[in-house]
Parts: sequence; structure tokens; C-alpha cells
Amino acid sequence: MPRTAPTVDGTPNLRKISLSYVDVSKDTRTVSNYVEGSTTDAQVESHVVAAGAASNANLYRVEVTDVYNAAKLASAAVAAEENSVFDNVVILFKESDNPTGMNGFIPAPIRDIFVGDSDNVLNTAAEYVAFKTTLAAILLGTMVPISVRYTERREINASEEA
Repeated sequence: MPRTAPTVDGTPNLRKISLSYVDVSKDTRTVSNYVEGSTTDAQVESHVVAAGAASNANLYRVEVTDVYNAAKLASAAVAAEENSVFDNVVILFKESDNPTGMNGFIPAPIRDIFVGDSDNVLNTAAEYVAFKTTLAAILLGTMVPISVRYTERREINASEEA
């Protein structure tokens, strides 16, 4: 389907630096800045040291994200039945020994992912299987897909085995 984002090749356009703090009253806050993609880890660490030294709060987490972006073109999107980014196929992943889970989202899913004209996900659809498999391969731990459901905007429909 449509994509204007550049190839993920180790040369991001930008990097997003997020610093998370907790204060003595246990309030938390995360602040983020976008920097040039060529910013080195040493430059990021230098900034993190300075940020920690300038704050009374505990700087407890640093998140560095590579960003590959292009022009945001709505005209490149496909006008179809499920064309809203708020219409989603949601896959619940869990670890067998951990009650917490993580969701994978396919916004504005293509019709080929569904059984006929229904809202039921076709578990054998090539695009669905590829998404589920590649996400499972990169998630933390040993998370496996448990269930899948289709949601329309804020409505939650019945889930089924992934």
C-alpha cells in the first residue's frame, strides 16, 4: 500500500531524544526533542549529562529513536472502506509467564485482511501474517500473538484467536 517514508537503512532523517524524569513527589514527565539524524551517541550522552546536572528530578530513562520521515501526503493514501487511521486491526501479544501484553496495530487495514465483507480478520491473509510475524520477531521477550480484533474508531468488536 502507499508509502512515502524513506527506506530504513541506518541513515535517519532525524533522531528523537526523550528524557524521562521523576521528582520527589513521584510525579513523572517526559520531554522530547528532535535533533539531526547525524547526531552521534556521544553528543546525545553529553546532552543527557547536562540535562541531569541541571535538574533536581531523577533522570531515569533516555530514549533515542531514529526517525525516517517524508512529506505527509494524504493524497498518497487509498480511499477505501477502512480508510481511517482510527479503524484498526489490533493483535494482542503476550508472554506465557507475564500477564501484561502489548498491542500491534494495523491502521486503515486493507480489505484483503478480512473474511469477505465481514469485520472478522482472515488469519491466513498474506499481509496479516507478514505483519504479525515481523512484529513478533522484534518485540521484547518471547511475546506471541494471542488474539486479534477489528476496531472501528472507539468501538471494540469481538476478538478471535490470532
